[in-house]
Amino acid sequence: MSILHVLGQKSRVDLVVEPSHVEVGESVRITVTATVNGKMEVDNLPSSFVQDYNISQGSQDEIDYTTGEVKTIYFYSFSGVITKAGKYKIGPVYIKNLNKVYTSNTVTIQVDPKSNLSSTGEITKKQLKDPAFGVIAANKTELYEGEPLILSAKVYSHFDPSHISGYLPYDVPGAITKHPLGNMNNIKVSRERVLGTELYAFDYDKNLVFPSGVGKVTIEPFQLNLHQGYQSFPVNSGSFNVIIKSLPKNAPGSFIGAVGKFSMQASIDSLKIKQGNVFTYTVTIHGTGNLMNFNEPRPVLPKGFIIYGDPEKEENFTIGINGAEGDVTYKYHIQVLTKGDFNIPPMEVTYFDPKSEQYVTLTSNQNKIKVLKDPSIKDVNDDPESSEKDDSDELVLNAKEEDPSGHFSWHSILLFGLPTLSLAFLLLLILRVKKKKEETMPDTPEIPVIDHNKNIRDHFRQAVNTISSNDLEFYTHIQKCIHLLFLDQMKLSEGVLTKEQILDWLTKNDQEEKTEDVSRIFSAIEISKYGIASSSEDKETLLNQLSSLLKSFNYSVG
Repeated sequence: MSILHVLGQKSRVDLVVEPSHVEVGESVRITVTATVNGKMEVDNLPSSFVQDYNISQGSQDEIDYTTGEVKTIYFYSFSGVITKAGKYKIGPVYIKNLNKVYTSNTVTIQVDPKSNLSSTGEITKKQLKDPAFGVIAANKTELYEGEPLILSAKVYSHFDPSHISGYLPYDVPGAITKHPLGNMNNIKVSRERVLGTELYAFDYDKNLVFPSGVGKVTIEPFQLNLHQGYQSFPVNSGSFNVIIKSLPKNAPGSFIGAVGKFSMQASIDSLKIKQGNVFTYTVTIHGTGNLMNFNEPRPVLPKGFIIYGDPEKEENFTIGINGAEGDVTYKYHIQVLTKGDFNIPPMEVTYFDPKSEQYVTLTSNQNKIKVLKDPSIKDVNDDPESSEKDDSDELVLNAKEEDPSGHFSWHSILLFGLPTLSLAFLLLLILRVKKKKEETMPDTPEIPVIDHNKNIRDHFRQAVNTISSNDLEFYTHIQKCIHLLFLDQMKLSEGVLTKEQILDWLTKNDQEEKTEDVSRIFSAIEISKYGIASSSEDKETLLNQLSSLLKSFNYSVG
């Protein structure tokens, strides 16, 4: 059953362009999905767009089992390449049906110049004698730790190839994940002149990786069979060495492990609050680099300001040829146990810029907040002893005696003063301990109870609304649903939960039958972050899986 129909979507036209960040010459697919049929026109298609022959279209009937209504979904999809670098706005798409015109959304696509991937070394004359050969191509031979590396399997041949088979990919030791660039299933063959010989050439399995460690890293070779019709030719590449350089050792204390080019903003959500309440301090780091790998910054706060739990982390980036591009937001929930007017010190974040080979420190604006006194809360900045006389000092003074000659009598202190002082200090210590216990007796004001169930429904509905238009928003809302579900199940008000924590909780609470469903949803979310496009059908399947999981915990998403 279609989620679109369950939630009563009206007639609509959706435009999707995937991927949204490519290089010149990389294939992009433009897909139009609509609940109406008619004459279609795509506006603002770039003049440098060259369409290929990969076209698909059709329709599918879907039934709303609640109302019995049958609706037809129409789709049209075609692909091609954009031959000129730039930022393009594609759409809207217009579909004319009878006397009505239905309009889609618009999509922005970034097309970068083709990256310069050099081979592992000079191509030999011996290789030129082979029908086909391969090399590992890379954009760099030296880079700093934390920098991205672009790799591809480069294939040359004397014939125009039809397809490949039996591909065994190159291996990057120490790289946790490869981030695919472009459409791996679509080979774009071009002509290149190598050592005076005209050859057919194409890049395959292009990936962006973040190698770990420092020193020499050897990329292990790839293998494949290259076909021309029924004929097949084996292709084996050599290995490839890259040098990973350590970052300079003069990193300031505010360095968070970020490598690339970044900016930062910081803000608070309340300029005036009541003592004991909580405000949110939001820090957003935007830019291009290793956004998925650096550490969270730590705010510097006045006395009496306490960070409640771990910050919420929101990732909003895509993977492109320059690394992860977008932003990461941290939301700190801060409780204030004092009163008055305060300046929140500027946040400092330092990153390493590999182009300038220098550390760069970003400083946010200073924020101000007014905290109104709550008489029921003890102010941590009040000093209860500042206006009291120190009894110990008074005892020492009273213990001083003078003999008839006017001299200080140590004999009197030894006989009477020391026992009196010991008893007095003991009583004073007991009174102070008792006073501290009394001061800490009142409960710390509770953090407002969060209605996770309502928030889950809201994020589920927003995921449905973005199913055909925005991959990033769709998967972000899916992730929020899972996060809030298990915060609620684990009786936590806020915080960041990892996949491992959730699966461990399911195991410990005899919910192992749900681990496969949760793992499948997490896998779909992770794949989406690497820029791998998914169809509307895949997303609907994922929504149905999430809906079943939520219902198994007695949550309603309708």
